[in-house]
Amino acid sequence: MFGYALTTGDFNHDGGTDLAAGAPDEDVGAVVDAGAVSVLNGLTTAGQFLTQDSPGVGSSAEPGDSFGAALAAANPAPASTAATTTTNATAVAPPTPGSSVLRRH
Repeated sequence: MFGYALTTGDFNHDGGTDLAAGAPDEDVGAVVDAGAVSVLNGLTTAGQFLTQDSPGVGSSAEPGDSFGAALAAANPAPASTAATTTTNATAVAPPTPGSSVLRRH
């Protein structure tokens, strides 16, 4: 189910609000219910479709992983100047049983 979990943040660091939407029951090739996360960029038409097989995600898609069942956005180190503060968020898919963590910078 697309949108099972949702979170927002500036994941691509362009100053706009982006949306990460989890689809934990998404099949990845022949791997049933491995799960996926779609990142829809707020200021551009470009987006990303991420699975555990995607570069930079780690681990690999396995049956029943339900990757994307939970999402969160965090800003571990906001950049700040005298005039502005920017929030460069990182999307995180906390592990579900059998899955790994997604970190996109």
